Amino acid sequence: MSDLSIYSSEKVYYKYQLVGLGSRFVSFLLDYLIIMAVYAILAFFAFLTVPKIGFSEDVRVYIYVGILVFAFFLSLIYFIFFEATWNGQTPGKRVARIRVIRATGEAVTLGSILVRNVLRFIDFLPASYTVGILTILFSKNRQRVGDMVAGTVVVRDQNIAVPETFDAGDIDSALADKLKPNIHLLREQDFNVLSNFFTRQATLTPDSSTRLANDISRKLALKMGINPQDVGDSVLFLKTTAALFKNKGSL
Repeated sequence: MSDLSIYSSEKVYYKYQLVGLGSRFVSFLLDYLIIMAVYAILAFFAFLTVPKIGFSEDVRVYIYVGILVFAFFLSLIYFIFFEATWNGQTPGKRVARIRVIRATGEAVTLGSILVRNVLRFIDFLPASYTVGILTILFSKNRQRVGDMVAGTVVVRDQNIAVPETFDAGDIDSALADKLKPNIHLLREQDFNVLSNFFTRQATLTPDSSTRLANDISRKLALKMGINPQDVGDSVLFLKTTAALFKNKGSL
């Protein structure tokens, strides 16, 4: 398995394990088993349930057309929905412990998710995912065509553990009271950034750690409508924010 090495804009070094065909096939198979199950439910509804409901013939035609359209776009909707809401994962990817990220090391955006999945039809050509398999095998970063255009890669999910400091008592209670009303503006992606920072903090130089903490604090403060100059100690701000988010603002 190859590695993807990245220097962030803060000059912090990150390394990700690129995923090859094996894990991607497992995740793809699991996802399509779920999609096939949905197809089976749709077929059951269309052929056994709809005829027994007292709809007029015209209404039944509209229902069948709607089912066919939904079924046609189901796989596209499935991958876009889960990768957008689960930060680059689908149920299959979660089981296989892999994740889609941007080639810069950042979390995927809705735009990159749309591009990589809309172009999935190219990877299926001419049949049985031939183009996708070949490009994954021979491209530098194990990318299929959709990944190349979208600027995304599939990596081993590092499954970063949540540091115990997020539940510890060394947070600023006054700051916590100030943050509570706006903590809902943060998303799981922001919490993942905090987890990454505290997990990697011990491996960073003091200057890199301070610079990264300041940068993350500034971005999160702006998201919550707080003046970055009012943050104070960046690390304490991050610990307080993480503890609040983990406990849904109840601290």
